Order: sequence, then structure tokens, then C-alpha cells
Amino acid sequence: MCLCICLGSGRWHEEFSLERSRCRDMRELGLLEGLFGEWKQLQTLSLRFVPLTAACVHMLPNLQELCLTADAVQCSLEAIEAVGACSKLRRLTLTAAPRVCGHSTAFTRPAQRVLQRCSSLEEVALSRITLDHEFFIQLSRCVGGKLRTLRLDKCKWPVGIANAGAQQEARRNTEEGSMARALQGLGALQELEVNNCPPFRDGVLFDLAAVPIRSLQRFALRNVHGIDVGDVALLSMAAAYSDIEDLCITADTNGCNSLSDAFLDALVQPELLPRLQRLCLRGFYSLTSEVVSSVRASRPHLVFQWAQLQPQTA
Repeated sequence: MCLCICLGSGRWHEEFSLERSRCRDMRELGLLEGLFGEWKQLQTLSLRFVPLTAACVHMLPNLQELCLTADAVQCSLEAIEAVGACSKLRRLTLTAAPRVCGHSTAFTRPAQRVLQRCSSLEEVALSRITLDHEFFIQLSRCVGGKLRTLRLDKCKWPVGIANAGAQQEARRNTEEGSMARALQGLGALQELEVNNCPPFRDGVLFDLAAVPIRSLQRFALRNVHGIDVGDVALLSMAAAYSDIEDLCITADTNGCNSLSDAFLDALVQPELLPRLQRLCLRGFYSLTSEVVSSVRASRPHLVFQWAQLQPQTA
């Protein structure tokens, strides 16, 4: 077992970090209960594979930032739900680390209840958690409050049923339409970052372009797979969000051919994304250096990162 402890400076021990390798050892639990019982003013807490109970969380009424990486063995579901009692919480990072599959369904409802109760949340980052329609509805409600930044990493959610048959097709359309309505609240964020989430594709971009409130200033979509995102959807979103200053779309290690010069040709016109300051397009084989040069010439103040992934040769 590897253990790393970091104490923040200050009279009231405002910051505490504890990291260890994954194991079933729960010996640190007593230590944490003793420390948290004394450190009532703790504001920033970071725990990685550290045992945590609801009783420990209830000792932290002044917690403002929480970064938690755990599975259901070290961290009980009751402990995650108890985070909802931290009324001053502004930043939450929750990373599920399931031992078998790549995503956790166990953390879905506890995390949703935290979002429901913590009305002061401004930034939320979720990783390896399975989300659903109800979860996105709650996210939309948080955006209507103080939530301004959302980061999703390796999360997944249902995108309908890909089977034939009239009855199954109707069910698929109903589920996709329901998810589209749930996702619409994301348009009112200031920052949205999505990494390696296969359900986030053209259809979601069209949905975001159609929402009534559009406030995004920074949008990052990383590790796009295959043909998941193309010119038409990205142009639709770019036309809808004129306040975007930072746009980042990157392909995965296999590259992506669905984004072509058509997007950059449109970007030469100053009417599209007039406030754009930073643009990152990496891993798209179809982009040509000539059009890239045209964009740079038409927008001399734009920080443009572009690099094609070169296929390996024997």
C-alpha cells in the first residue's frame, strides 16, 4: 500500500489531501474521524482510495471543495449522499473506480442527490459514472442555479435501442427525445468539457444548438470516435453559440475523417464565432494546410492548434 498525506498551511488546517493505492485496508478510517473531529474549518479535501463514511462527512460543515476517487468498497454510498449536507460546497470532483466494469452505476443516485441538495455548486466534474435521464434533469436544475462548469470524463448514458421493429423503434425515439430534453440544460453553462464519452455525438450537438438559453464560452469535446461528430452538427452549434471564446475538438488516437475543410471555410467569415480566441482541432485527417492557413490569415489573433495524427509506418 502506498500512502501520501498533504496538509494545507493555515491556523485552522483548511486543506487536507490523502492518497493511497487501491486496497481493502480500512485502518485510516479511525485517523480520519479523529482529524475531522478537530478540523471543523476544513475547506478543501482530496481523497483517493481512502475509506470514508457518512459520519466523517458530517464533521465537515465548512467544506467548499471536494475531490473524491473511490469505489463502493472504500467509500459507502451513504458517505457520498452525505456530501449533500455540505451547504457551502462549490466544487465537486467525483471519480468512480469500479473494480470490474469501466463505469459505475452505484454512484449514479447518490451523486444525483448531492447535486439536488448542494445549491452552491459552481463546478462539477464526473468520471466513469453511468448517467441517465433523471441525472441530466437534475444537472439542468443546477445550471439554473449557480452551476457554471461541467466536466464529464469517460461517462456513459443511454442513447436508445438499436434494434428493428416498429414497437422497439417507437421506444427508441421516445428515449432519445427524452434524453434530448434532459440534455438541453447544458446550453446555459459557461464551460462544458466532455472527454471520451461515446454518447456525445452529432445528435447532442444539434440538441444544444436548439436550446433557448445559450451561454457557453468554452466548449471542449475530446477523443471523438470515428464519425461521431461532423461538419453540419459542429457548424450548427457554432452558429448558435456566438459567445464561445475557446473551442477544442480532438479526435481519438485512431483519428477522425468526419470533420472537413467545410467547417474551416465557414470559420474564415468573421460572423461565425466572432469572439473566438482559441481553437484546437487535432487528429482530423481531412483538414488541409491550405484552409488552415486561410483561417489563420483571416483571424490573426486566433491561437490555433492543429496537428494531424500521422499513420505509423513499418
